[in-house]
Amino acid sequence: MIKISIGVITYKRINDLIHCVQSIENSINFAINEGKELKINKLIISDDGDAITEEFIKKYFSLRWERIAGPKRGIGANRNNILKNVEGDWFLMVDDDMEIPRDFILNSLELLERINSKKTIITGPALQNGKIIPPTQPNYWGHRCIKIDCIDHPEGFLDQISWYPISIVSMCKFDESVIYGATEMDFAHQLISKGFDIKYDEKLLVVDLGVGKTINPSNVIDFEAARIFYMFRRYGKWKKSMFKLMIFGCLEPIRLSVALFKVYKIIGIQYAIKSYVKSYSFLKNGRKGTLY
Repeated sequence: MIKISIGVITYKRINDLIHCVQSIENSINFAINEGKELKINKLIISDDGDAITEEFIKKYFSLRWERIAGPKRGIGANRNNILKNVEGDWFLMVDDDMEIPRDFILNSLELLERINSKKTIITGPALQNGKIIPPTQPNYWGHRCIKIDCIDHPEGFLDQISWYPISIVSMCKFDESVIYGATEMDFAHQLISKGFDIKYDEKLLVVDLGVGKTINPSNVIDFEAARIFYMFRRYGKWKKSMFKLMIFGCLEPIRLSVALFKVYKIIGIQYAIKSYVKSYSFLKNGRKGTLY
């Protein structure tokens, strides 16, 4: 019998959370009704806001969910909050704007039963605006544009919802140094450097309800700084390629300035400079969570 935990991270998106958790409960009940045996060790909601209460859980959810206070230090720290509290053989980490289909848990259990390795992360595609989109991995510059569905050894996964073996809890953590940014890029390379493998399965389809939500222009610097910072870590710490690190460090300021100029005109160059400076501050400061 497979022992699992499920953790949902949330921040002030009540309606999304309700829809997400209820879809998880429906999928769990469907798997049980189909005769699947499983032991649920923990069902957790890591709340970076302050809206979730015991009364709220009892009102909207049918299973026994535990609300734990989020660290309020960004998405990486909130995901690490889940890592600290899961138990069992495998755990599913879910963002609050995801919906899982009725057969998701059933398909997941059938896949987990066939996997012998305890060093495998399992991910699937997302339904976005009516299209099935596989997860992506970053190109050389850190832009997530390479689909992993045809890659033998992927370097990316669907960060909003994936299965992890419990063994990663003591070996890996999400970066906590940035508030906004693609923390899963850094996490994926950290996992691979520790001997973990990423497996893609098209049956683990989920629905992404967050598609179409726009990024605040004021966060452009934060997102670009995080991308640059994670590429420094990718080549310098995880891949240990000084050549790629040097090429990236020299050419990225020019490339980013041109790219942002096309979108924001002259202020785009200012955004690029500030992004680069901020990425260096992450490296220089050695803030908590940046090194493991």
